[in-house]
Amino acid sequence: MGRGARRDPRGSSPHGRGDGVGHSFDRARRRPARGRPIADRIGWGILGAGWIADRAVIPAIAASSNGRLVSIASRDAERARDFASRHPFARVAGSYDAVLEDREVDAVYIPLVNTLHREWTLRALAAGKHVLCEKPLGVNA
Repeated sequence: MGRGARRDPRGSSPHGRGDGVGHSFDRARRRPARGRPIADRIGWGILGAGWIADRAVIPAIAASSNGRLVSIASRDAERARDFASRHPFARVAGSYDAVLEDREVDAVYIPLVNTLHREWTLRALAAGKHVLCEKPLGVNA
């Protein structure tokens, strides 16, 4: 910080938090979804019922004014049903492919194990979906 610069009392990042990330997420989580009609919102499909999806990404999508949760699939169908019961999904898909084939899904979030990131990202792109994939995209160079 240069001389004469004022320090933000809420934290060191330009967003007012020490990590530089959480501020906008926290604000989105508290704000009720409003804005566009639901049919005009981005339809999200989730490939996998992992912790990061449950605790971070899905609450952010649900609170968003331009996103809606459409479909989820998991290797374990019971886990997907349990997951969907805790979140406002329209449906549980029988497979990852079913999520990619769903015409209401515009974008997919991929929180699968690292070894599956590349395969399902490429498959989602080939299906014409936008992709948000957890890191890393691949496990070797």
